[in-house]
Amino acid sequence: KVQKMEAVHGSSLDDSELLQQLVLQELKSRGIDVKLETPKPPKKSLVPFSTPSNTPHSNAVIPGRIFGRRLGDLSKLLVSLEDNQDTDVLVPKLVVSACKYIEDNVQIEGIYRMSGSAARQKAMRKEIDTFDKDFREMSPPPSVLDVASLLKQFLRELPLPIVPRIFHQVLAASFSSPPSSKLDNLLLCLLLLPSDHLACLSFLLHHLATVANSSNHNKMTATNLAIVLTPNLLPIQDAQTVAATNMVAAKLDKKTVDLNNQKLKLHTNIMEFLIVNNSSVGYVNPMIQERYQAFLSLGG
Repeated sequence: KVQKMEAVHGSSLDDSELLQQLVLQELKSRGIDVKLETPKPPKKSLVPFSTPSNTPHSNAVIPGRIFGRRLGDLSKLLVSLEDNQDTDVLVPKLVVSACKYIEDNVQIEGIYRMSGSAARQKAMRKEIDTFDKDFREMSPPPSVLDVASLLKQFLRELPLPIVPRIFHQVLAASFSSPPSSKLDNLLLCLLLLPSDHLACLSFLLHHLATVANSSNHNKMTATNLAIVLTPNLLPIQDAQTVAATNMVAAKLDKKTVDLNNQKLKLHTNIMEFLIVNNSSVGYVNPMIQERYQAFLSLGG
């Protein structure tokens, strides 16, 4: 009798290198060739959304204790994924705090779409970066629209996005698979993400599905959420290149603009697909899990 293997989240496996090798091998056997370039470390002088040198320095976004930091550098909480209380993932405190607060107020119309107050967000951001405060501890209680906008800012300013650019090509290739294998191939690709990123993505997708489940009140369906959050979760460009690109945006030719629009549309479709299939994201399929255990046994 074959014993059913327990679902295991990719971010909880100790040997992420072995997992990546097994996933790459399996994708290749499915006709999906993966070329992952190692991202160059960012220059120390660059900060997310830094302003051009002719702009007053006071307008530049300088990384604080929380905003503008890499996922790996942030303090995290061990949290359960909603549909599987046996699965715990490590997620930055700010992300957990924001998502829980939004879910407590999930029926408010326009969450993530309406921007709230920039002045209030600036004050809250300072409080978070200075005191690492939970949104539920703030007095007076913040507007849920402000909290959602701050979470978007945090995601947008990550030096390396939740889904880094080096994975865009393989995600696109997987998404263009036949309908019968599209989800399986896409889930496999996501296992290539760094552990911190995979854990955070899984948590956020569960959260977005929760928001979408109340769309009859908040008007934010999975489609609407994908449209407003794709530029923060699956951006065409990393935060470090945005400032430079903004300076030459006017000079971009029509072909580049069209390509960027196509890519954004594709990324939005991928994001909607992931929100709808959130409960499967991050889990290692039994075949890969079996191979992983077999390799560990041989090595041990």
